[in-house]
Amino acid sequence: MRTVTFDPQGGPLAVELVVGGGKPGAYRVFLWNVEHTKQRGVAAGITIDPTPSRFAVPVAATRAAGRVLEWNVVVEGQPGDPYDLAIVLLQSDKPLRGGRLRYEGELDGTQVALVGLVTLVAKTAK
Repeated sequence: MRTVTFDPQGGPLAVELVVGGGKPGAYRVFLWNVEHTKQRGVAAGITIDPTPSRFAVPVAATRAAGRVLEWNVVVEGQPGDPYDLAIVLLQSDKPLRGGRLRYEGELDGTQVALVGLVTLVAKTAK
């Protein structure tokens, strides 16, 4: 599973989601506890334009280490249409190292389901 490093003493964490190409998309974002036994909803909705949708991660940075962020996004269109999904993980409004993910391709049918997971890892002091 991909890891993303953040500063546990830093500012708030957030997730930004953009569906490009003028395609409609539906999304759900979850935060799992450290034991990976319970999830908490971060966001759910529908996007129909390329304006970024940004959501706060509902836990302080001091308590985020070891948690997993999960997203499920469905993009719709016509077979052969290109799709583009960008996910950016942020802290204090700045992208985190390793926190930019992109999904691109052409639709085989009328929709594609894109799912991703990242583990949040606290940066250690030097």
